[in-house]
Amino acid sequence: MPPGYDANLIDVKYRAGTDVFNPIMLLPQDLQGSVERIGPLAPMGGEKFRWLRIWLKPSTDESEFMRRLRLLEWVEIAEFGALPSPLP
Repeated sequence: MPPGYDANLIDVKYRAGTDVFNPIMLLPQDLQGSVERIGPLAPMGGEKFRWLRIWLKPSTDESEFMRRLRLLEWVEIAEFGALPSPLP
C-alpha cells in the first residue's frame, strides 16, 4: 500500500444510471458482510459526484474485496482511499 492510502477505505466511481439510494444493496451478500459502512464520497447529484466510499471491517482481505468489487457491472473505478492530509 503506498503511503497516504488506507487499505480499509475504498473509493468507488459508479456507472451513470446506477441507483445508489441504498448502496449496500449493490454489493453481493458475501461482500456486504465485509463492509463496516458505505456512503457518498461527495455530495450526491451530477455527473462529477458519482463516488461512494466503502469502509471495510478490519478483518477483511482488502485485496480480494477490491478484486471482486472491480468485477461488478456498476463499478466504473475502484481504488484505495487516500487518507486526509495532515493539518499544517
